[in-house]
Amino acid sequence: MRRFATIFLVFISILLFLVGPVAAETPPPTPELSLTPAERNWLEQHPVIRVRIGSHNPPFEYYSDGRYHGMAYDYLVAVTQRLGIEFRPVPNLTWSEALEEIRSGRSIDLILLITRTSEREEFLEFTQDYMSFPWVIFTTEEGPTITGLMDLAELVVAVERDYITQEWLKRDLPGVRLLEYDHSEEALTAVSTGQADAYVGNLAVGSYFIEEKGLVDLKIAAPTPYGSDRLAMGVRRDWSELADLIDKALDSMTAQEHRDIRQKWLSVRYEHGIRVRDIVKWTLLVGGLSLIWILYLRLAVKRRTAQLRREVERRREKEKELEQRVDDLRDAHQRLSFHVQRMPVGYIVWDTDLRVVEWNPAAERIFGWSAAEAQGKHAYDLIVPADIRPAVDKIWKNLLEGRDVVNEEGGNIRKDGQRLICEWYNTPLRDPSGHVIGILSMVHDITERRRTREALQSQFAQISTIFDSINAVVSVSDMGCHELIYLNRYGISVFGEDWRGKPCYKVLQVDQEVLCSLCTCDQLVKDGVPQGACVWEFQNTGTGQWYQCIDRAIPWPDGRLVRMVIAFDITERKEVERIKDEIISAVSHEMRTPLTAVMGYSEYMLEHDVPPDKQKVYMRTIYQQTEKLNEMIDAFLSLQRLRARQTPLTFKPLRLRPLLKEAATLFGTASPTHRIILDIPGNLPPVRGDINQLQQMLACLVSNAVKYSPAGGEIVLGARRDEDGVTLWVKDQGVGIPPAALEKIFDRFYRVDNTDRRLFGGTGLGLALVREIVNLHGGRVWVESTLGEGSTFYVMLPVSPDSVMA
Repeated sequence: MRRFATIFLVFISILLFLVGPVAAETPPPTPELSLTPAERNWLEQHPVIRVRIGSHNPPFEYYSDGRYHGMAYDYLVAVTQRLGIEFRPVPNLTWSEALEEIRSGRSIDLILLITRTSEREEFLEFTQDYMSFPWVIFTTEEGPTITGLMDLAELVVAVERDYITQEWLKRDLPGVRLLEYDHSEEALTAVSTGQADAYVGNLAVGSYFIEEKGLVDLKIAAPTPYGSDRLAMGVRRDWSELADLIDKALDSMTAQEHRDIRQKWLSVRYEHGIRVRDIVKWTLLVGGLSLIWILYLRLAVKRRTAQLRREVERRREKEKELEQRVDDLRDAHQRLSFHVQRMPVGYIVWDTDLRVVEWNPAAERIFGWSAAEAQGKHAYDLIVPADIRPAVDKIWKNLLEGRDVVNEEGGNIRKDGQRLICEWYNTPLRDPSGHVIGILSMVHDITERRRTREALQSQFAQISTIFDSINAVVSVSDMGCHELIYLNRYGISVFGEDWRGKPCYKVLQVDQEVLCSLCTCDQLVKDGVPQGACVWEFQNTGTGQWYQCIDRAIPWPDGRLVRMVIAFDITERKEVERIKDEIISAVSHEMRTPLTAVMGYSEYMLEHDVPPDKQKVYMRTIYQQTEKLNEMIDAFLSLQRLRARQTPLTFKPLRLRPLLKEAATLFGTASPTHRIILDIPGNLPPVRGDINQLQQMLACLVSNAVKYSPAGGEIVLGARRDEDGVTLWVKDQGVGIPPAALEKIFDRFYRVDNTDRRLFGGTGLGLALVREIVNLHGGRVWVESTLGEGSTFYVMLPVSPDSVMA
C-alpha cells in the first residue's frame, strides 16, 4: 500500500507540473545580459573554456551518438550562448582525475556538475546551485525493510566511486560494506541483480535509469538525512570572474526556460513552495483526481500481476542458477584443497580460540608437527614460545576485531625445540553476516634468509666504513628504477644530503630528468649473471666536474643485484690535459717567431766566426727573444690559473685613487717621453676587489698605452662614478686600433695584423688577462679607438657594498 501511495503522490506531482504552466502568468521575455566593461574584457581574453563533462551520468550529462546530452549540458549551452564564448569538452577523465586537473589548472577550467563541500571550496569557485534533487535510498521490491539511513548499517550498499555519497556513508556508517562502481547505472544494476542490498543516490538519476533500463523491481525505499543534492558548476580557483559570469547567465534564464530543460529530461518533476495561485490549481484538479486514481488502480493491478509472473519465472531461474553455483563451489573447494595440500607455504586455519582447524603438509615441514598432532591444539602448545606470547596476544586481538595483520615476523619454535624466524600473513575469516569465525595464516620459514641478510648487512657496514674513507664518490642504485640506495660520505659532501629515494641521474647529474645516455646497467648483467666491471668517463652536467667511473653489479642484502659506481674526480687531470693542448698550440703559433730568432742566431754564431761587436748584438737579440718567451709563458700561466680559479683571491673594499697614482708613478719614471696625467674625483666610492689582480690589470693597460704611443705624448689615467659602479680608463695618443680589430682585441694571442703595429711586439695575452681579471670582479671592459689618434680602454667595477674601507 505504501508503494501505491508513493506512486499516487508522483502522479499528483506530474499533474501539478502539467497544469502549472496553464495557470501561470505569461513568462516575461528573456532579459538582455548586462556585462561590465571588465567582464567583457575578461570574456575576450578567454574565448574558449575547457569543460569536464561526464560521459556516464544521465539524465544530467552523458555521451551518446557522437555528442553530449543531458540537463546540465543544456544549461551549459544556454550559458555559453548568453556569454558568447565557446566550450571545449575534455574527455576520458575519471572523477578523481578531473578534481586533480582543475586543482592544478592544467587541462580543465570548469566542472559542469558538482556538489558543493567545504573541502572542494578550498580549490574551486562554485556558481549558484542550478539544479536540486533529493538524496534517497533505492532497494528491490523484495529487499530488506528500510525506513532510514541507519537500517543500512549491516547491509551491502552500492555507491559510485569517489562520489560525495561514498564519503558520507563511510563517515556516518563505519561498519557498512560498500561496493564501488564507476557509474550510477552499474550501481543500480547491482541492487537489481542482488549483488547489493541498497543504493544511495540522486532521485533524478535513479528514476531515469529505472525507466530507461526497465529496472521495474527497484523502488524508492526511504529518504536520507542528507537533504537534496544541490548541484552547481565548479570553476578553477583563479577564475572567479567566470563563476560570476555564469551566475549572471543563469539569473537571466526565465522560469519557462528552466521548466523546458527539466520537462525534456525528467518524467517526474518537483516544485517547491506554495503560492496563493496554487489554490486555483487544486480547485481545478479535485474533480479529475478521483478518475485518475481509479484508472491508476486498474493499471497498478495489471502491472502487479505481470510483475508477479515475471518474479515467479525469475525465482525459478535463480534456483537453477543457485544449484549450479553450489556445484561450482563444490568443485572449487576440491581444487582449493588440492592446491593447499601441495603449496610450498604453510597454510593454517585457526578457530577464535587460537586452536588449529587446518594444517597443511608445508606447515608440517616447517614446525615438525603432523596434521593429526596439531589438530585442535592451541598455538601456545605448538609453535609460540613464552617470550613472544604478549606480542601474539596483541596481534590476535586485532585479528578478532576484524583488522588484517600482514607481513608479521616472529620467532617461533619447532617440535624439536629449535627456534625459527617466520614471516606471517594473517587475515580474518568471516561468516555471511560479517562476524569473525576464524583466522587464516600463511607462513614462511625465513630463518636462513634472515641469517644471510644479517651477514650481508654486517659485511656492507664494514665496506661502508672503507668507502667513507676514500676520496671518491661511491654510489649504489637499483638497476630497475635507478633509485639511489647508498651514497658515501664524500658523495654526500659533493651532491648534498637530499638524495634518498631519488633516481641516481637526478642526484648525480644535478636535477637531470631523464636516464643517462651512458648508463651501463645493460652491460653489467646478462641473463641474471653479473659481468665484468665497466670503466668510463663523463662530465657532470651540473658541476662541470669530470669523473672516471668504475661500475659493477653486486648482490645487495635483500638479494637483488644492484649497480655500484666508484667515481674518481679527474677534473684537475682534464684541465692539465687541456692546458697542455693549448700550450702546444701556442708554441706552434705564437712562440715560433722568438724561438726561430734564438735558434737562428745561435746556429749562425756556432758555425761562423763572429766579431765581438756583432756577437754582442746577436746575444742581445737572443736575450730579448728569450725574455719575450718568458713573458708570454708567465702571462699564459697567469691567465690559465685565473680561468681555472686556482689563484686565491682576497676581495675587500678598495680605493682606486691610490692604485692609479701608483701606476702613474711607476710608468712615469720608466718612460720619460710620456706625460702621465691623473683625472680622479675625490668622492669616488670604494670598489670590491683583489689588490694584486687590480694592480696587474692596471700595469697591463698602462704598459699597452706606453708601447703603442711610441712618439710619447699624454697618457690619462681617470675614473668616475657611474650608475652601475665606478668606471676607470687609460687613454693614450698612440697609433690607435682599426675598427675591425676592436671585437677581437681581448682574445688570447690576438694582435693587430698590421706590419707597422707588429713591430711593437708583445705576447698577445695582456688584454686577455685584463678581461679575465675584470670578469672575476664582476665588471666589464671595453675599448674606444680612432686610428692614428689613440685609444681609450675602459673598466667598470662594481661598488663595494661594505662600508668598511680597506
